[in-house]
Amino acid sequence: MDIAGALSALNATVELMKNAIGARDANKLTEAHSAFRQKYIEIQNQCFALTETCRTLAEEKASETQRAMQLEREIARLRCHAADIAENYERWTFSFGSTVFRSKPGVTLNGGTEYLCANCVERGQKTYLQPRSHARELHCPEGHGQLRI
Repeated sequence: MDIAGALSALNATVELMKNAIGARDANKLTEAHSAFRQKYIEIQNQCFALTETCRTLAEEKASETQRAMQLEREIARLRCHAADIAENYERWTFSFGSTVFRSKPGVTLNGGTEYLCANCVERGQKTYLQPRSHARELHCPEGHGQLRI
């Protein structure tokens, strides 16, 4: 074999090796690309799950904020109610044992006396007791019964 033939065979061998290495690299690149796509899909699914969790948490926060505002309004209303009762009414027990809240002198416009249901007052309501068919009985419109006076 002559030198030119040996060089030609050597060049052919180098080309074969380059092609083999290129094919091997292409396979590795395909495997790496496939693994990358799989990880990308996993991360994308995790992002979707996190987005849903964030949305749920935001809704819960909004709901809790609204609930807190409602409770603050209710506390303010109850404080005003308590102040109104303390300033304008006093607990009173009739001779028959019925307990009510009656207006303090000078509270009503006509100078009369107003009576509030004690059960309603304790629940944060201001319910005026109304006379029934008998002049000696007052009735709670909220269903707390009749009171003898």
